[in-house]
Amino acid sequence: MVGALEGFEDPDAPLANTGRLFCAVRILGTDPVVVSAVAQVRTAYVWALCSTAHGNGEPDSGSSMPLAVRLAGPVKVVGPGDGSLWEPDVRRIFPPHVQKLIFDNAYGNELEPALQQRVRQAA
Repeated sequence: MVGALEGFEDPDAPLANTGRLFCAVRILGTDPVVVSAVAQVRTAYVWALCSTAHGNGEPDSGSSMPLAVRLAGPVKVVGPGDGSLWEPDVRRIFPPHVQKLIFDNAYGNELEPALQQRVRQAA
């Protein structure tokens, strides 16, 4: 699952500006580290690039950040805070092998074409 790239949208996402939410996601790792089936994944560590769009085929404002998506029990998404909280939160939320990927890369540029394509397809 590491290295997977997927675009998706959530037409029912509540947004302040009433746009539709689109995301492209790169999977950085999982817990447990080795799985043979998706159902075994308790947490997926991802880099997500998400943006709203209003049907004009162009993404609006958005954000790019690492997230821990906890799938065991109620689904919960956890990401680092802004500014001075970012680095300590990354170290607290993500295991060391994923921290290295986060600190060594910013995946927004990699994900931008997939996000733009998905927004254009939905327009």
